Amino acid sequence: MLLGRLITTCRTWTSALPWLVLALSAGLTTAGWLSALSHSDQMNLDFFDSLVTRESATLGQRLLISEDLLTGAASFLKGSDRMDATAWKNYVTSLLLPERYPGLLGMGYAEVARTGLEKDRLLTKFFAPTATGWQLSDFDASVLAAAEKARDSGRPSLSRKTRLFANHDEIFGVYLYIAIYKRSMPVGTVKARRTALQGWVFMPLHIGQILKTMRSSHDSDQFTLDLFDGQPLPERVLSLGGATNESRKLGMARWSKTVRITPFDADWTIRATSLPHFKPVRANNDPTRILWGGSLFSILLMGLIISLLHTRNRALKEAVSSSLALVKNKNIAQTSSRIKSEFLANMSHEIRTPLFAISGMLDLLLDTPLTADQRHYSLTCKQAIETLSYLINDILDLSRVEAGKLEIEAIPFDLHRLLNDTCASTKAAAVRKGLGFSLDLQPGLPIHLEGDPTRLRQIVANLLSNALKFTTKGAISVRAKLESAGSPLVGIRIEVTDSGIGVPSETVETLFTAYSQASVTVNREYGGTGLGLFISKGLVTLMRGSIGIQSRIEGGSTFWISIPFKKCSQWDPPVSSPPLPRSFPTVSPKHVLVVEDNLINQEVSTKIIEKMGHRVDCVDDGDQVLGQLELAEYGLVVMDCQMHRMNGYEAARLIRSHANPMIRAIPIIALTANVSMEERETCLQSGMDDYISKPINRELFETMVQRHLFRMANTTPDLPPADESPAKVGKIDKSTLYKLNCLDQPGDRPMAVKCFELFLIMAPETLSEMQQALSVNDPIRLRSMAHSLKSSSATLGAHDMMSLCLQLEQIPCISVTPAHRRLLNQLILEYGLATEELRTLLIA
Repeated sequence: MLLGRLITTCRTWTSALPWLVLALSAGLTTAGWLSALSHSDQMNLDFFDSLVTRESATLGQRLLISEDLLTGAASFLKGSDRMDATAWKNYVTSLLLPERYPGLLGMGYAEVARTGLEKDRLLTKFFAPTATGWQLSDFDASVLAAAEKARDSGRPSLSRKTRLFANHDEIFGVYLYIAIYKRSMPVGTVKARRTALQGWVFMPLHIGQILKTMRSSHDSDQFTLDLFDGQPLPERVLSLGGATNESRKLGMARWSKTVRITPFDADWTIRATSLPHFKPVRANNDPTRILWGGSLFSILLMGLIISLLHTRNRALKEAVSSSLALVKNKNIAQTSSRIKSEFLANMSHEIRTPLFAISGMLDLLLDTPLTADQRHYSLTCKQAIETLSYLINDILDLSRVEAGKLEIEAIPFDLHRLLNDTCASTKAAAVRKGLGFSLDLQPGLPIHLEGDPTRLRQIVANLLSNALKFTTKGAISVRAKLESAGSPLVGIRIEVTDSGIGVPSETVETLFTAYSQASVTVNREYGGTGLGLFISKGLVTLMRGSIGIQSRIEGGSTFWISIPFKKCSQWDPPVSSPPLPRSFPTVSPKHVLVVEDNLINQEVSTKIIEKMGHRVDCVDDGDQVLGQLELAEYGLVVMDCQMHRMNGYEAARLIRSHANPMIRAIPIIALTANVSMEERETCLQSGMDDYISKPINRELFETMVQRHLFRMANTTPDLPPADESPAKVGKIDKSTLYKLNCLDQPGDRPMAVKCFELFLIMAPETLSEMQQALSVNDPIRLRSMAHSLKSSSATLGAHDMMSLCLQLEQIPCISVTPAHRRLLNQLILEYGLATEELRTLLIA
């Protein structure tokens, strides 16, 4: 029953809705019409005001032109050694005043005539009128006053309204005067200017003619402009716009406006009056159109609503159905993407764990006496494991490309060295296959660039791998050249050419898509996942470059990439303080703790370390680590990151927060199946000293173990605070820098130098923000910036800076205090001292 009433109510409202809309629309139309009338009147008034303002500005510009012409004439007069009437007339004639500046009736030069009476008078030495036969009138008092004002002020001056020519009674206007002073005489005061006066240049201005010529015929039909010298009085009129008195008396002028202007300190009044045939704005936008248009729209809207109501229910049902389907599909897609990411991460870990065991056991097996066949079989298995590792890395890179999680670095690198190193392994494989190989670095190719060398190496290696795979005879060549040079970017083009089977033209477009190969036959004969080119294209796109191919069947292929890199203006060779050796002296046998929940991996890690001559203990979870470390003295912890009860990150943080400084200082090497940069950052942030992925490279792992055991044997762990810590000399804790250097990888720039360069960029910006927070009384922002700077200072061993930041962070207050200012000043001083010492240790 309730549902029936609801349906009946809806139907009632539905049937009445068109009439309600019609009434509402009619009311809105009427209101809009009335509002438009009022708005149109205001727009017309604003339009009239804008026209008057524009005319006033144009008049001011014409007067400024007069000033510029007189200033030029003054310079001409002062620069001439001898001046006579003929030279002056030629100069004024060259200005083409009648054609270019109507209303400027000539130009003259006057000096003071000493009469010996109370008042001196003006003597016109040169005057060149724009019309023949015009004679200047005697200068009245207002003209003399304008000349004296120009002399005393050093600025242009206008006279009052006066008759301009003696033989033309109807020509009235004003004179514009500019004073000329003698050279090399001071003019800083009124007295000095009077003494230095040489004369005046002047110009008669016919204001009526100026107004007439500057106004268009359209503006003249719209309104009149009357110009007065002072208040609007008949005897002060400078120009009449031509409006008839009858029009004004009949009140046909709808708008009028009076504007005061002060050209050259004169007091003028402009009175604007609209004419009867003034065309207002609403002539093109009549509000009555709104009334008729709105009424028609109301009727049409009513008809449209009636039509729409008939289809409303069906459209609503379809929309609801479509929305539900879209939401369902979206949830399915998001769930599928999440499950895929989790699956790839889990499978990566699960696959790498047994691979680590197999690879490690094969390494141990190869160390034992074997027959030739056994060694061959073992090496074949080892090669298959490496191939499988490459495939897993491709799959992980594919997931990152599709998820948009790949990040590109911007670090300095040596392009020539990178290409030589990348091509070295392919060249050896090509020679074994009976192929020729060449690397051509074109002249002009820059050496030092800034970009992501790791990803560039991966792209080139993928292209070389494809060339080697599909080439059975002939040669492979690599050519690198400078494609474009700009500032600050340069374009680098790298081409990999082979003489292989080529690519059909119909498959070129799909070659850079995931899981794509030329044909099923190619897949069966040559193998591969078809991910290399897709990943390479994703990397090139992230680096803002392009990739392509030129190929023909049985004629070979040329794959090319074009990538912009930033020029590296300051190349710092790999230096540190002091650099750690790659091969370490033999250290006495040490005690090593292996933390691994996989028994096979325990066995592999244990055997590798024991073969190095060290003693190994094993535990199978992170919650057992602290108890084991307290039972014996260990020189190193090798720990898996993923364990059942307590993972390696939590265990590392517990070790780093232990009360015993000997335990707190033990080096930790992370073993993980995750090869992402995020994983490495997580390991380092949790307190681990180094990082190696599964399956491990035995040689790299042995070097890493030996390096940390050597460091531990030759350094003293941090002790509780004392008056003078032996590890700290000056402002920087050198043992902290030594720990950073232990993170260096072969071929990379020293970690300490990288951190210091970032510190030089970040720290000044942070200190500047702290000063701004201090000035605006924002202690919360100040504490936040201090917390950020504290962490980066500690990373580089600047413990005095870290201590000051901690004090700033711990001041409990709601406003800035003198303590904040004192600590911030000390912090700025400490920053300067710390950076100088770091620069000496790392760069000098």
